[in-house]
Amino acid sequence: MNKYTLIIYLSSLFFFHPSYGQADYILSGQVTDATKQAVTAGDIFLLSTKDSSIIKYALISNGKFSFDPVKGGDYVLKISCTGFEEQLQPLTLTGDKSIAISLKQAVRSLQEIMVTDSKKAFTNEGGNIRMNVANSMFAAISNPLDLLSKLPTVQISADKQSVNIIGKGNALIYIDNQRASLEDVNSLSVDDIKTIEVINNPSAKYEADGRVVILITRKINKKEGTKVDLSENATYGKYYNNRAGINVSYKKKKLELQGNFQYNQTKEWYPSADNFKIDSPEVVSNYSLFYFAKVPQFIAGAGVFYQINTDDYFSMAANVRSQNESRILTTNSYSKMDGIESNIVTTNDRQNPEVFFNSNINYNKRLKKINGGLFFGAQYSGFDKKSIANIFNNYNNTADSLTEYRYQKSHVDVVSGRIDFDKTFENKIKWETGVNISAAKSTSVFIVDAYIPPGNTYWNYLYTEENYAAYTQLSGKIKKISYSAGLRLESTEVHSGYVDSVLLINKTDAELFPRITINIPIDSSKTLTLNYSKSITRPDYSSAVQQSTYINPFFEWANNVNIAPSTEDNFFANLSYKDYSVKIGYYIDEGPVNSSFSYNAQQMLLTREEINYRSGHGAYLNVILPFKYKFFTSNNVATMELDNITDPKAVTSRSAPYYYLSSYNQFDLPKKYTFSITGWALSKQQQGAMQHNGLFSVDAALSKILFKKLNCTAGVNNIFNSNNYEEGFTTNGVNYNGTFYGVREVYVSVKYSFGSIKDSKYTNKDVDESNRLK
Repeated sequence: MNKYTLIIYLSSLFFFHPSYGQADYILSGQVTDATKQAVTAGDIFLLSTKDSSIIKYALISNGKFSFDPVKGGDYVLKISCTGFEEQLQPLTLTGDKSIAISLKQAVRSLQEIMVTDSKKAFTNEGGNIRMNVANSMFAAISNPLDLLSKLPTVQISADKQSVNIIGKGNALIYIDNQRASLEDVNSLSVDDIKTIEVINNPSAKYEADGRVVILITRKINKKEGTKVDLSENATYGKYYNNRAGINVSYKKKKLELQGNFQYNQTKEWYPSADNFKIDSPEVVSNYSLFYFAKVPQFIAGAGVFYQINTDDYFSMAANVRSQNESRILTTNSYSKMDGIESNIVTTNDRQNPEVFFNSNINYNKRLKKINGGLFFGAQYSGFDKKSIANIFNNYNNTADSLTEYRYQKSHVDVVSGRIDFDKTFENKIKWETGVNISAAKSTSVFIVDAYIPPGNTYWNYLYTEENYAAYTQLSGKIKKISYSAGLRLESTEVHSGYVDSVLLINKTDAELFPRITINIPIDSSKTLTLNYSKSITRPDYSSAVQQSTYINPFFEWANNVNIAPSTEDNFFANLSYKDYSVKIGYYIDEGPVNSSFSYNAQQMLLTREEINYRSGHGAYLNVILPFKYKFFTSNNVATMELDNITDPKAVTSRSAPYYYLSSYNQFDLPKKYTFSITGWALSKQQQGAMQHNGLFSVDAALSKILFKKLNCTAGVNNIFNSNNYEEGFTTNGVNYNGTFYGVREVYVSVKYSFGSIKDSKYTNKDVDESNRLK
């Protein structure tokens, strides 16, 4: 069976009308305005009649809501939607019930009243953590990536080009349940964000790379016209950095336009110190490296959205990021080779211009006659990067000598398209299916003109990949138990190698990725979640190019173009009690990727690169403990994990558990000041041959809204300057230790908003779900 037959066959699975029995005590309904139009979004609470405490909570999406099963009895429904009057409605539940709710438009004279909310900064559902951004001090943060970094377990890379989840790796990002890139996140105004959620059990609809998903939900504004957000963020660590941006939205009837522009003028400084020893021949090298870079950056985006009718829309969007990084790496080295000692100063003067471009087009159609929906999308992404370097070495305080000239250029193109279909049956069973296709091509040229000793190197590397995917998924309820079961097929063709040479990689793989989640309510406040998923991690497209960075005459960092995808089977059980949860899980990895070192005795060169290890497995325990008392709110996350990575070439120590702790604490002070202190700690880790030291960091911020629309925040990140990362590695004949130093940062953020948009429904969806172009 070829890949096309497999895709057609998989897409046709579950194409039937399931007829499972329905449970009692199911509450759902529809929320409309006075004209019977569905309310786009909002919140609905099921309250106790005794003390008005919250029993259940549900989101209103496109006018519809549904609660998890609850016991019969008397309740009060509280409906809260922006732009409408809040409504309380008594309710007696004796069995399944579907109700219709009509809301009244809020009086316009109240539009300037500032809404304050006592909603918790973080909430937890089934082990997924949600940050409530709207009407919180998080809204004062001007940079969306800085906002993401405040989430427990989320860590942003130093170059702000990737998002990593502790114990999970890179995350997929969605905006309003629709795929997005980091560039799309950068183009958002924080003021438009309602919530951010880390989903640890994504369904089969998500790309198979999706071990974990970050879901960003936007606020729905209710004013027709023009809205402008101006933001300014100034930071000082080792150097002064400035980020300024403007976001503009315009809406007139069915047409909505959005645009953004951001200019960042930053200076980066990352010192490090390494030492390594090679047994045969005897080589000892110690060095300290100072990385300094000026990075002027432009980010711009534009989009158009047209609401054809209540449920159908057409949209287009494009964004671009351009920067020209001027980088100087200065390395002071001591070396001892076969008894000969040298002190060397290496200067690597580099220019790194790069441009990223992304564009997409969407069409969404609701099929009311069959209670379903259809989506079509297409996308193009491109990435262009150059590196031009002059490398000088000064031996024993003599004179700078031009050692090498390096020219590296890479270009990546990705084209993708997708079709999604969903249908909800009368018994509330939902079926989803879809196909998507993507094609990627990356080329790289690597030229080295060596002067000492003389020599020339020329590499021209080509990588192509085609991915064909299809998924099918069912979700619904059997009595009180809700479920989601899906299957995804991905067929991938990869061809790569040096131009005019034999292909290094020439393979076709087809693999199935099942995912299933079962939620078992124990009572109205306790739920047990069982989950199994299989996922894959493929190398970034930018890793599939031949590139390296010269550190000193004996050491360099390099890409490994031969990295193969790695797969993971993950099992976990999560017990939730209100906002508290305990999760325990186990995973098995095949071909996990981690750092390694190789030594070329002929060139006397040690190279650090990523490789596939043979296998890995591990177990983890995660606990979420929120707390609230009067003006004090705290959210605490604790994780214990045991990783075991094996490889026959590495000298590995016995693995030991490591711990991750995160605590967010907020104080609502008099005169509407808000103070927060956030800390996280990561214990010493042993992962295969690589060892990492323990780390901790503490941040603090003070926020206040002035003149109703001027949001001001001042804060300090890494207060104790304790974020110094150390690592060690031992293979046969090579011993390495390195330290990368963190930087304390003081910042001031100011954001001013004016104007507003009525009934904003702007939606746009990235088609390529891989997030591998960065």
